[in-house]
Amino acid sequence: MIKAIEEYIDERKKLWLDKKIKSNSNDADALRQTAEILFSYGNWIQDASERAGKLKIVSHVPKITHQYANASAFIYTGIMCNDGYVRTGNIAYQNDAYGTAAVMDVYSFLSIQLDGQYTVLDAFEKGDLSLKEYIESLGLQFDTVRENFLKTKYQEADKLKTSHLLKQVFFPVGDNQYHLLSIVSATGMMAELNRRIIDMRSNAKMCRDKIKDNSVLQTSYQQISNLTKIGFGGSKPQNISSINQQCGVFFLLPSLPPQWQEGTLRLPTEDFFRQILNARDPQFQCEFELLQRWINSTLRNKSNRESIKRHILRLVDHVLWIAQQYQMHPAGWSNSQEYLPMYQKIWLDAAYSHERETDNSWREMIADRIARWIIMSWEQYVGKQQFGDEEIHEIKRIVLTQEENF
Repeated sequence: MIKAIEEYIDERKKLWLDKKIKSNSNDADALRQTAEILFSYGNWIQDASERAGKLKIVSHVPKITHQYANASAFIYTGIMCNDGYVRTGNIAYQNDAYGTAAVMDVYSFLSIQLDGQYTVLDAFEKGDLSLKEYIESLGLQFDTVRENFLKTKYQEADKLKTSHLLKQVFFPVGDNQYHLLSIVSATGMMAELNRRIIDMRSNAKMCRDKIKDNSVLQTSYQQISNLTKIGFGGSKPQNISSINQQCGVFFLLPSLPPQWQEGTLRLPTEDFFRQILNARDPQFQCEFELLQRWINSTLRNKSNRESIKRHILRLVDHVLWIAQQYQMHPAGWSNSQEYLPMYQKIWLDAAYSHERETDNSWREMIADRIARWIIMSWEQYVGKQQFGDEEIHEIKRIVLTQEENF
């Protein structure tokens, strides 16, 4: 237990010293003496406990909903129950933290795993005897240090407050009575969803590579389609929370009401791009309009280039979403479409899943067709020819960055 704490403080000292010496190598000896004082175990833990008041360890973060929501973040631990719901209590996940950058080292310290069983914060909360003996051996008052650290986790109930910037819903409780609930996001659950999806994608890639290398004859994997991503905090994600800074973006699962499907899926007989894709689709039209603004802009900077790329990616995503409707159609639907090119059958028909994994030539052809369709549809939208082979190659390169969603 004690070894893990001391190793962490020693590592902090090394990082601090390396940074200081790099910027002022002439005073290396003086800096080393200063480091010995600042990062002596007793001094550092005492200082960390005093700074802990600026740190809050939480499970739910209001700033995820709105960065200016001045509402209370808090810890809520639900009761485990096999009720079929994905909710707090039914999922194991880590707590989050928010505070200034100057106190994030305190959070890292309190999150140190001791003997693989519990964290430093858990040990303070339980009043662990070994930890108490160690703290007192450093000449510190255990009860005072413990109280300071525990303030990061607990808030007085009468000081909890909501904000009008949070999303609020009326929840019926019977007899025409309602509770007004403020919806707050559990960032730990969002991070756990990220982890599971990333693991699923890594496993899928590993399985596809095995099939491609002929190292296995048969394997299986899972994928989730129709995902999107969202980020919070702009260029300063640390202002939202620690987990938000670590993750950068979060996956969102589709949560939509069922839509009435009129008739059956119209199947392509000769060419998916000519017969199925419609440049007048409102989604495409919206992106073409935004794309036109950025292309015609007088700005020629990084922000402009990133905005153009972002709208091209959205066009690609919508094309891939339409293609997924055919990929989820019963396997073998293209058998009767004798004029449909083979590379499109491999892409669109689940009956060709083996070829889809073992042969990559179709991906290049699909990427090229998507790039050419975007250029052609864009030029029809603006009414003039603007681009050539160079732009097609660049859009094709962008398309291939989404290869895992083909």
